[in-house]
Amino acid sequence: MKYNYLFLKIIILSLITCPLFAQKNYEPGYIVTTKHDTINGFIRYLNWSKNPKTVDFKERQDGVEKNYGLNDLSGFSVHGESYLRAEISVNENGDGANEITSSATMRMRPDTVFLLELSKAPKGLYYLNEANDRSHFFIRTGERFDWLVYYRYRIERNNQAGIVTVDGFKKQLEDYFQDCPGVSVNVNQVTYSQRSISKLFEQYYKACNSSGNTVIFNTEKVVTKFGVLLGASVTKVRFKGDVGSQYLLEPLPSSKQIAGGVSLDLILPRTRQKFSIYNELFFTSFKTSNHLEQYTSDQDFSFMDYTLGFGYVKLNNFLRYRIPARKFSLYINLGVSNGLIVSESNTARVETTFFSDKGRVTTGQALGSVRKYEQGLLGGVGAAMRKYSLEVRYERGNGMSAYQGLNSLAQRFYILLAYQF
Repeated sequence: MKYNYLFLKIIILSLITCPLFAQKNYEPGYIVTTKHDTINGFIRYLNWSKNPKTVDFKERQDGVEKNYGLNDLSGFSVHGESYLRAEISVNENGDGANEITSSATMRMRPDTVFLLELSKAPKGLYYLNEANDRSHFFIRTGERFDWLVYYRYRIERNNQAGIVTVDGFKKQLEDYFQDCPGVSVNVNQVTYSQRSISKLFEQYYKACNSSGNTVIFNTEKVVTKFGVLLGASVTKVRFKGDVGSQYLLEPLPSSKQIAGGVSLDLILPRTRQKFSIYNELFFTSFKTSNHLEQYTSDQDFSFMDYTLGFGYVKLNNFLRYRIPARKFSLYINLGVSNGLIVSESNTARVETTFFSDKGRVTTGQALGSVRKYEQGLLGGVGAAMRKYSLEVRYERGNGMSAYQGLNSLAQRFYILLAYQF
């Protein structure tokens, strides 16, 4: 019980103190005014999934924050992302499964937006993701931004329904790269996606751009980090129910053991490296023994000694949230564990005296029916500095009892030191 209370205090303290370290995420960047003046400073980077309409900017870290919109800027750049103000026309027809209409005619809508620059001149490619999660691509010719045509519509003929895809963007790209025949022949294999279209622009720059002045926006990818971890565990096992040997319901001493494993941290893209899927192949174990005495009279008594010990290989999967501070970062782990028993110590010894039958010894298993597979919930808080981290962790598992009427609970507390390569 005291371990539960201690861990609860650690979690609450972490949740209270984490906001003290978290700050608005201002990163170096610049804005370009409508008069084409470039002002360097700091922009609040929000990892936009949709193209932003405004940005917060200040010239110094301790300066005054000011919000700028489409009427104030012709562009801005932060976190390796450059946005350009553009007057565009885009098709309003939906492309989702429940949005596709039966109209083959495009409904063009004029708009003014900040486009994400995927490729710079001489061949410009730009991206727009609208609030309804529709993606659009644009190419630039002079000061004009042309929407790359792609849409679908429904048709019904002879009691049969179908969907027609209009992929006019392929002909547009073929014309756009007509000065580079080696690229234009590949247009038919292009799909309407950022990766596919950007790859076509990369081919152009490699094959036909003599100036060498190229900028291709690279989408963030999953960052992979391997690591090792080692520490100590404190395990408390208890049983509850009315099936099996009654002695198992007696409190068992805690077990202190070494625990450790290897890790794979998958840092998710476009999360400012705050979220990751953290995985471990982990070994943990416990071993506990108990001594019980049952006394009725001088001629009727018994002594019992039993041991329960199991070693597990576990696959632990977490969602990890990092909170960066000045010289280190804090993190919170929440996850699940799945473990298999790889070693077992499960013995019981009873010595009985009953009148003339003195000192009779019987041996067997302490737990007659063992479940080889354990599931559990995990939670932890830690701090990381450079490649090292220290974590306090709690695990609550369903134990090893296979009896339906005898529930087992395995609670584990860890302190772990980890190193990431």
